[in-house]
Amino acid sequence: MTNAPGSGQRVLRAGPAPEDSDHAPLIFIHGAFAGAWTWAEHFLPYFGKQGFSCLAVNLPGRKGMPDYDQLHDFGIQDFVDAVSEVVDTLPRPPVLIGHSMGGFVAQRLAMDRDVAAAVLMSSVPPTGLAGPSVALALSRPMLIWEIARIESTGEPLDSLETLHQSIFNSHVPKVVSERLLPWFQMESRRAVMDQHTVFMPPMMGL
Repeated sequence: MTNAPGSGQRVLRAGPAPEDSDHAPLIFIHGAFAGAWTWAEHFLPYFGKQGFSCLAVNLPGRKGMPDYDQLHDFGIQDFVDAVSEVVDTLPRPPVLIGHSMGGFVAQRLAMDRDVAAAVLMSSVPPTGLAGPSVALALSRPMLIWEIARIESTGEPLDSLETLHQSIFNSHVPKVVSERLLPWFQMESRRAVMDQHTVFMPPMMGL
């Protein structure tokens, strides 16, 4: 088994340096149980070739990082702070692209930093996971039970069937899930709890 792309790196990069691009930099923020590798196969090379400066951030506690042993100490605010550090190094406001938990991080970060735009992909809503969890429990009770077990114990996402049902749609062959399964990991119990805490974002001015 090979390590995931970018294992051990805080930021994966593709395309020109931010100061050499005519476009706003793109910052990719991965979801729970995963790492920056989720963007490495398709998104980073594609947008890099289009002239975008691309940065995919490994949130704290990822496999191969020195802070992996402290995974469960990190909450959503720690993830926001980690991405903010990258944003603060850029010459212009970036576009944030967040998947699932990464979308939740992007929304929180956009309240504190000047960003050009935010792209939310199957994102945790700004109010957290309480509502969606109820809806999933009613429609797919066995899947929500398995996800809840993994979240509560902090165990790795190591079930091929759970991974395939929760991440991919029916058009993706299971061989894809099987290939990626070893790259998934435990997620911070503290961060999972943060996402289930009801949060009311501030009202934005018209």
